Amino acid sequence: MERVKWDHPDIKLTYSDFSKKENGAMIRNELAWDEHFRWERDDLSACVYYNEDHHPTGYMYYKVENETFYVREMIFNNEDARRGLWNFIGAHFSMVYYVEGKIFQNEPLSFFLDDGEIEEKISPYYMARIVDAVRFLLDFPFTEHVSDGLTIHLTDPILEWNNGTFSFEWTKEKKISQVDSTQPHVIETDIQTLCTMLLNYKKASNLKEVGRLKASEETIQYLEQIVPNNDPWFSDYF
Repeated sequence: MERVKWDHPDIKLTYSDFSKKENGAMIRNELAWDEHFRWERDDLSACVYYNEDHHPTGYMYYKVENETFYVREMIFNNEDARRGLWNFIGAHFSMVYYVEGKIFQNEPLSFFLDDGEIEEKISPYYMARIVDAVRFLLDFPFTEHVSDGLTIHLTDPILEWNNGTFSFEWTKEKKISQVDSTQPHVIETDIQTLCTMLLNYKKASNLKEVGRLKASEETIQYLEQIVPNNDPWFSDYF
């Protein structure tokens, strides 16, 4: 662990690596970095975790006040970095009684603690919206499990061009293209549910169970294979 300046380049390098493997994370430019901490910059300290090759794999913005270690943002790209950052927090044991902060929903913090009696609060923070469904699907990074094509009967209460039946197939080069013919896998859903599924906020099987998506069991399994199993994460203003 090394304490660094607020705008140290290794922090931005670590975040860049992190944002590429999370669904929905903002690719921050200089303006985004400035806006993210505009009102807290003078109050926060920063530290970076380096691996044995001195490559940055985690960082944290934090402050210590009123016997509380407050985590403003903690980013780690592997388990070693996660442990390093938490060990850094633990090193302040003699100075603080409480640790507070923001983590994303998929972080199983209570599971990692010997005493899991902590207070966690989940607050819906942002909304995702697909504006152009066809373009989004043509650019979407489906996994290499793609084989058979997909037909979507889609509804959108606001944007008329997202209403209709859209079919897609994959070439031998695993490139997606739009076609006119109905494909082996067929789903019926709305734009909100499609966005939720593609960002992996909810699995296709969960969405079918609550009546938000209609498809055969074979197609449900297919969808859960081709949608990247990354966690949705967003922590910025825009």
